[in-house]
Amino acid sequence: MKRSFSFPARLRLDYDVFVALFLNLSLVFQFLGAILVLLLGREPGWFTLIQKTAVAAFLVLAVAALLLRGAGLLLLTGSAIWLALHLGSYFIEPRITILLVRIVIYSYGYVLLTACLIARIKDPSALIRAMKPFIPVSLLYAIVQLLVFRKTGLYSMPFSYATVPSAILCLLFWKKEKKYLFLFLLIALVDLICGSRGCFLCFLLAVLLSELMQGKKGYRILGLALLALAFLLILVNISAIAGLALKLFPGSRTVQILASGEFHLSGREAYYSNLLNIMRESGFAPHGLYSDRFVMAMYHARYSMEEIFGSYAHNFLIEVLFQFGWIGIPLLILFFISLFVSYGRVRRSGDAGMIRVWIIAVSYSMGQLLVSSSYLTAISFGMLLGVMLLSRRVPANGRLRLPGSYFIG
Repeated sequence: MKRSFSFPARLRLDYDVFVALFLNLSLVFQFLGAILVLLLGREPGWFTLIQKTAVAAFLVLAVAALLLRGAGLLLLTGSAIWLALHLGSYFIEPRITILLVRIVIYSYGYVLLTACLIARIKDPSALIRAMKPFIPVSLLYAIVQLLVFRKTGLYSMPFSYATVPSAILCLLFWKKEKKYLFLFLLIALVDLICGSRGCFLCFLLAVLLSELMQGKKGYRILGLALLALAFLLILVNISAIAGLALKLFPGSRTVQILASGEFHLSGREAYYSNLLNIMRESGFAPHGLYSDRFVMAMYHARYSMEEIFGSYAHNFLIEVLFQFGWIGIPLLILFFISLFVSYGRVRRSGDAGMIRVWIIAVSYSMGQLLVSSSYLTAISFGMLLGVMLLSRRVPANGRLRLPGSYFIG
């Protein structure tokens, strides 16, 4: 006799709500941490312990969610590929063992599990609805972060990237509800004052992808051309424009850099040139996953595990080429072909929810990974891999096909 297992109704959690919370867990804890910094001047040790415990718990729950969703084969396949890549890298660069704990949490947890969670979504519109409540959380975080900046004078890259999904959601909603434009501008303003410049690349990509998804009509092509022209004119006159903005936001790091006339990448140029030189000298030989961290840590005289882990290439393309060598060239070509194919499938489907999820994932990931973070640790890259897998289930009629049962409800 076949038995079935189900959770009591009060213990059930909607799969899409869980995925939305998983994607925004960093946003929630950063927001709470910013409040503590505002009140206490720092994040106390007990809060860090709670955060680490919560992350570990959510990773375990994510595995359980996938198994209950009928994604055991997907998880097993992804885990096997992940393990094979890391074992191969160990023989090339044995020092990666000192990063093992963080590799498991970030690479396996944030990237692989995120990709699997997104890939097993049944209704993308339901995920979009589940992510909307995090817009007000992002707005409150923006207000608190502005107060923290006035108190400490420190800008926050984590704030910018944690609020990117909510900001892009606002961009996708504002034509139907004008209030979302105001909400987006508020987040973007705080980004300008005390955030990262890279988030604006995410926003620009989101606008361009949104237009491309809506067709190839002449006025859209003209609109994109005018947008590109306006962006070019702003770029040419950026120092003068930033000089005026500096009077309004004298403490903004981003505006100060632009007004100086020296639009640089905050030291990333050294990362790029050093890694490219090593690639040329080695004949584009593979160096293994995370190998760029050890090279850049040595260059900057960084020796602790935390410092080494944070010394990545800061550019997705260079990172892949350095780690995989000549093998990275066909890998990148295959990746971008797959991304373009997923764009075609999603656009032809006409499914509004799928289109929105795709735009958020692609613009968030590519905007971030071209100038910041690492594809091996960024949850945005896990989202990107997930929507590429999800798009394979989108037929011409736009209806998703997925075997298996719902996770806890």
